[in-house]
Amino acid sequence: MRNSRLPHSQIPAWHPGRGRCRRGATTLETALVVGAWTMVFVGIFDAGVTTMRGNTAAHLARQAARMTIVRGSQAAPELPVWGPTTRTVNLADTSEIARTMAPHLRGLNASSFTLKLEWPDGNNNPDSRVRATVTSAYQPVITQLTGSGSIPMQAQCTMSIVH
Repeated sequence: MRNSRLPHSQIPAWHPGRGRCRRGATTLETALVVGAWTMVFVGIFDAGVTTMRGNTAAHLARQAARMTIVRGSQAAPELPVWGPTTRTVNLADTSEIARTMAPHLRGLNASSFTLKLEWPDGNNNPDSRVRATVTSAYQPVITQLTGSGSIPMQAQCTMSIVH
């Protein structure tokens, strides 16, 4: 009876020969599960950062429009007059518009945001419109790993000039 062997399923779990068949399988399964969970968490992080940057772009567009509607043709001498020529500025430069918008960046890199101010009615008189457009791009970690491009973002706000 010495030659008879028990089937693998009947070998007790504590027996030293029981785990030999699964030695590499556990390592492989752990690597797959940890890798999958890491991708899920990085994806959640990227979605959060993308949402925050989109909300910041919308906030910047609203604030730029608000700052502009009080700098119409009748704003001097209290405030400098902006417009009616279209202005495009990078929020990292030293222009007055960029300096005015800097507190609203919420710690983000100013050089990644561009602001365009337009006066669709062709003047900066009261009750004329001003349009603020903020553009940016964000490269999530996931797309850096896969070689995909960045996500373009744009926010726009139009308001009427007050004075």
